[in-house]
Amino acid sequence: MYIQLKQIVLKRVHLNTTIRWPIVAIVLAAGESRRMGKQNKLLLPCEKDTVLETVVDRLSALPFRERIVVLGKDADRMLPLLQNRPVQIVRNLDFRTGISSSIRAGVQAVKGGVQGYLFYLADMPFVLPQTIRALCEVFLQHPDAGIVLPVYQRRRGNPVIVHQKLTPELLALQGDAGARQLMQRFVEQVVEVPVNDPGIHRDIDTMADARRWLGSGDC
Repeated sequence: MYIQLKQIVLKRVHLNTTIRWPIVAIVLAAGESRRMGKQNKLLLPCEKDTVLETVVDRLSALPFRERIVVLGKDADRMLPLLQNRPVQIVRNLDFRTGISSSIRAGVQAVKGGVQGYLFYLADMPFVLPQTIRALCEVFLQHPDAGIVLPVYQRRRGNPVIVHQKLTPELLALQGDAGARQLMQRFVEQVVEVPVNDPGIHRDIDTMADARRWLGSGDC
């Protein structure tokens, strides 16, 4: 299922920001940062705060039903940064087994009554707020969509929204491939949303990435 940008604009209904969206934002922040050496990439400075705080604040400004942050490595260092922010903290003790364990931990912490989960990789502070909003609008306008994701210059990126009907499949994920496994299994339920946002491809994996992106003023 592919929706052209022009069609999205024509059909767009600006959602009332005083009403909570039936979507939970799950921030996946439990990774080991192996390619960064001793430095945890989520604790690098970004604007006035850290990468993690920048991501959480961006999501906090949008009317999600709930916001969950899944922590693993360096959780004790990250907790003080989040204690005054409107998020639920989940500690993933199995974070070394891969991102699927964080997805399961986040989904299991959801209280219920939601339509979908937005999975946000915490090392991607460059995604524009309007991109997140566009994904949520398209998801809520297409109840048959199982997975909604952004596309920039014909390349898929993050974040990704997964419908709650795929909860059993999310809880069965294994390894470090994440939602990509579901995209391959449920091809006919994938909705691609074209966006003008290179941030959907920009993650911080190495110090070279950090110097390139964090020094650019984009975050």
